Amino acid sequence: MSNMTFAEKMINLSNTERRSDSFYVKFYKLPENVSNILGRQLKMVGRPEINFEAEVQRYRGNTYKEKMNATFEPISASFSDDENGVTSTLLYAQVMRQLNKYPDVFGNMDAVNQRDYKFDIEIDYYNASGEKTDTVVLVNCFISSISHGDNMYSDDTEKEITVTFEFDNLDMPMFDEVEGALKKGAY
Repeated sequence: MSNMTFAEKMINLSNTERRSDSFYVKFYKLPENVSNILGRQLKMVGRPEINFEAEVQRYRGNTYKEKMNATFEPISASFSDDENGVTSTLLYAQVMRQLNKYPDVFGNMDAVNQRDYKFDIEIDYYNASGEKTDTVVLVNCFISSISHGDNMYSDDTEKEITVTFEFDNLDMPMFDEVEGALKKGAY
């Protein structure tokens, strides 16, 4: 894998369409073994969708739009459910932490101890050549829904769990590199 800087990527820009992303996901602020298992069982994760609320300003007969706040749409992720149900159990345990029915990673059980049930998700995206193209960190995530595929006796296919994650904010560490390249005059 080559570690090209963003400036080198801009110089070597090709018109090749992006076919698909490979990804690697890390879960932070969850117990380590939970993070490892969930990361291995993850099959699909969506990219974050960002929307800007606009405010219309009128001045001397002209209309201007000002961006106001950014809003983040929840993302969906699909996990493979294992034969023993460990993946679904870990996801439901996190939901119980969110409902204050199970201690968080720091052993806190109530609001007096400043419970922190939210976690972060880091998603590294790779192109077809195996080069990391970008990284997104979803900050202060929580599970807003869990759904399972239908169970049928005649069906012997892999079971899938779809989870929706809401998050407060996102960070894109790639922009730290871009800002540094701009300061150096690489563009």
